[in-house]
Amino acid sequence: MNEEKFIQLCMDTSFLLAQEDVESLGKYGKITILNSAMTIFFDEEIDSKEIVLYVDIVPLNNTDRESILSILMGMNLLNNHALLGVCAFDPIRNTAVLKKTIPISSAFSSNQFAMILVDSATYVQQLCAQLPDLISNLKRSFPSKNQILQSA
Repeated sequence: MNEEKFIQLCMDTSFLLAQEDVESLGKYGKITILNSAMTIFFDEEIDSKEIVLYVDIVPLNNTDRESILSILMGMNLLNNHALLGVCAFDPIRNTAVLKKTIPISSAFSSNQFAMILVDSATYVQQLCAQLPDLISNLKRSFPSKNQILQSA
């Protein structure tokens, strides 16, 4: 795929997803689906056969930062593959993100791209909904720092 075809793919995908500005995705690489902020990268000189997608999971400014990172890194051990998505940390924005590599071929369509974007947003929404329970379970499973210090 070249840059021109990529921009057209983005416009067609944005149209399918009923985006207000169908040119924004191709120009700026940003889109919001189901309240999930997404950023896409494509560079035909680096790799003309893949698009890299980043989906914001959750900001890490709260007291559960260590628990959230622990849960997300554990998920990486279970499905360590770029096609499924890898949880990562964006240190500049202090945000946990899902990084997904999307292989593209000459037959890759805007319908497929739209479905991948919606599926990724849905996955992140479900993960965010489960995070409070996962954090609670994690905290019950491991002693706190204070408990460790008191037992020493």
